[in-house]
Amino acid sequence: MKPVLLMLQIFYFVFSVTPIYGQQTYRINLEISADEKIQSKVESFVARELRSLGDVAQTSEYADYQISVVALILHTLSGQETGIAISVCINQSFYNGFLSHLFKDDVRSLGMQSTEGTVYFVSHWLRSGGTDDLQSICTGIVADFDSQFLQPRRKQDQKMNDMKNK
Repeated sequence: MKPVLLMLQIFYFVFSVTPIYGQQTYRINLEISADEKIQSKVESFVARELRSLGDVAQTSEYADYQISVVALILHTLSGQETGIAISVCINQSFYNGFLSHLFKDDVRSLGMQSTEGTVYFVSHWLRSGGTDDLQSICTGIVADFDSQFLQPRRKQDQKMNDMKNK
């Protein structure tokens, strides 16, 4: 009986997270830590590029993905600026809804609460360039995120929509 229950829960999850009509909106939690001199520019460039994708909404809660950016200005030993380095960590949210049957009744609530909001690491990139390359590096970060994560997910979501509408 348990395998049937598990299959029903997986089926429900797959079909419940994909919209029936219209376009899916992917929720992104963007966290940026940077040198004061470039903090607002990095935030602006990355946020603008994410908005330009059209199907992305920035949020701090219930995000599908978390993008953590650390941007530093590189200096020589004498203090002269030589460029920038940007570290990008991509985490994906873990949907815990299909775990409920794995917990015994007396600890189910605690188990679900303890796994809520869990994210898992999926990728890390390091980008560097000259001090004048900040905007193009930020553009490239969002383009890479889109091509590596969102485009495959869009295709998967479209297949699920097509299956629902048949």
